[in-house]
Amino acid sequence: MIATFIRWGVLLFTAAMVLTQLGIAKEIVVAAFSIMFGGVMLALAIGIGLGSRSIAKDFLEQRLRRKKFERDEMSHI
Repeated sequence: MIATFIRWGVLLFTAAMVLTQLGIAKEIVVAAFSIMFGGVMLALAIGIGLGSRSIAKDFLEQRLRRKKFERDEMSHI
């Protein structure tokens, strides 16, 4: 499935570059490609962010627990 997406992405990128080089609707091709690329990157960022939420939560909890213990050790001095 990933290979199919990459294949179509390369083909779309190539088609956009060809149309840009030929000068056919240059601004429209660039705008459309930019919007599609931005949409894909936004979708990936949201997916990775939501998928790694529990990992970030565990990391922050460990970090805060460690700081709490360090603070407790220093408070008796």
